[in-house]
Order: sequence, then structure tokens, then C-alpha cells
Amino acid sequence: PPPPSSTIQYQPVVASSSKSPPPSHQFLDSMPANIREIASRRPDLVNTIILQQQQQQQQQDDDVEAKSKTMDVNTDSAFFTLDAGIGNAGPDELKLKDGHLIHGTIKPIFTPEECQALIDEARQKIANDLEASTSTDNDNNFK
Repeated sequence: PPPPSSTIQYQPVVASSSKSPPPSHQFLDSMPANIREIASRRPDLVNTIILQQQQQQQQQDDDVEAKSKTMDVNTDSAFFTLDAGIGNAGPDELKLKDGHLIHGTIKPIFTPEECQALIDEARQKIANDLEASTSTDNDNNFK
């Protein structure tokens, strides 16, 4: 046994795979210092984590694509909701509550005539706004 006054220091055995390339300096620099130290010693661990994240992202992308291609609608309900996935619903998505959701109905709510009236009203509003914006001598900022 070692003498009582001596101190035994624990040195962990780090098993690093020589097959894993080291993470890039740019990638390491983006990490907090304590994580950077571990990552530089364990490129195999970093590569495993990156691979897992890529697989998870691919799975999420596949799920969104599958949802958009198939619509399992409960025929007992008059309405359905599809999820386009956050970030996939256009420029106004973040301005709207649940803007990434697409709501629909099984049966039409409006008659074809009512639909055409709504379309005509929207077109007229757009035309009026465009005319008003070009007829004023301001800095083209809409108010």
C-alpha cells in the first residue's frame, strides 16, 4: 500500500477512435470552453452526436413530408388540421397564432358564388391599395 502521506491522482482513460477526424476549429470555437475541451479530446463522441442530430432532423423532415402527402381525416368531423411544420408556412407564419397549421373542411363552407365574391373583393382591395400607393408622393411606406 502507498504511504499515507502520498496522494493518488486519478487519470481517466480516454478511448478516442483514430477513425474519427477531429472537429473543425470553427466548430470547436463555437462551443463553450468546458465543452470544447471534451470535444477536442473525443472527436468520436462529437461525430456521433452530430450524426444523431442529422438523423433526427432527417426523421422530422420525413415526418412533415409524410403528413403533407397523406391526410387521414376523421369523417365524423367536419374539420381537419394539417401541420406544415414550423418554418414552412410562408412569410406571415410567425405573425399568426399557429401559423404553421392548415385548417380545412370536409364539405364546402361557401357556395361557388360566395367564393367568387370573396376573390373579387380581395382583388378589388389589392387594386385600390396599389392605386393609392402609386398616386401619393410619399416614400412608398404603407400606412
